[in-house]
Amino acid sequence: MKSRTQLPGLLLLAALPLLAPASAVIAQTEMPPPPPRSLGDLPVDDLTTAPLQILRSTTLDARPKKVFSYLSDSKNWPAWFESVASVRLEASGTEKLGQTGTLRHFALHDGGMISDRVVALAEGRHFAWSTTADNPYGLVDHLGVLSLEAYGKSGTVLTWAQYFGHPEAETLAPQIGTVVEGALARFHQRFGGESRGGITHADSLLITQSRTTRASLDKTWDLTAKGFGDVHLWASSISHASLRRPADGSWVGSERTCRVAGFPEIKETLLSFDEAGRSFSYQVLAGLPPFLQRAVNTWTLTPASGGGTVVTMRLELDVAPGTPMPALEKTKTQFLQVLDLAAEELVFYLDTGKPHPRKQQAQQAMAR
Repeated sequence: MKSRTQLPGLLLLAALPLLAPASAVIAQTEMPPPPPRSLGDLPVDDLTTAPLQILRSTTLDARPKKVFSYLSDSKNWPAWFESVASVRLEASGTEKLGQTGTLRHFALHDGGMISDRVVALAEGRHFAWSTTADNPYGLVDHLGVLSLEAYGKSGTVLTWAQYFGHPEAETLAPQIGTVVEGALARFHQRFGGESRGGITHADSLLITQSRTTRASLDKTWDLTAKGFGDVHLWASSISHASLRRPADGSWVGSERTCRVAGFPEIKETLLSFDEAGRSFSYQVLAGLPPFLQRAVNTWTLTPASGGGTVVTMRLELDVAPGTPMPALEKTKTQFLQVLDLAAEELVFYLDTGKPHPRKQQAQQAMAR
């Protein structure tokens, strides 16, 4: 697994100029062929040419081998896939049930039936299947992947991706995404864990991220909302930030300027500030690459069931028409990583009162 400390410590804002090289590539009249797609160690392009429509990621409090043993056993699927009532397996030749090549028939609670074939699996690493062409949803060139990576000493990062073609993908993908989220919630119930976020493909990309901090709701609100201009205190990629509020002292309309080493200043404005509902949103005014027409991030804070606060980020990106699919997939992946790192650094600061080690390293580098 790639070490998380090897990834650049990027906040949402820093990702915008980071993507500028990709926009330059898009502007070329002759684009080089995109690199082969993969999810973990699974070569996606060997199994489908369809675009990535849905991706959800979560952490589980169990080792990859244990999680894989559960999810790769098709008999368990009705327990965590809410639309499935029962499953029947059939294998060809000497293949074992549940192995590559197995044909699976799922009876659905609504009375329907859907079949797929297991196309790849590697113990503790990935499990992939392809829905047959006669599926009731009209999915084309479908590939579903559950990818696992070790997380810490005893955890797992489970990533669920759905690739498919469909004439009404923008309507269908969010519906399937809701089913996927429900399934991952059942994994949480079984193993423990926490959502890391996800993405759904459409002209307006939706990327979410959620983390839980031990800090109180008030403390978290003070740092994230009232401390909107102090993001540089905890975000490793932001060397300095400043806030200019309207003359009447209101929050809505406030403009934040952030400095990111090696890139132009990022400017944003607060669109909403709901202290009672513990929610605020802001829009990027300057710094977007050409293929992103609009970026709005909404933060919502809610009490955690065991105490503390759940911080949820909801990022909406409007993509320019005609943007090549490889650029879209790269954008989605980068922003999901960015929100993941930002959430990690925020929670560390709230829980310990100290900047994350990445932030400390950035400060030391600047001092030199």
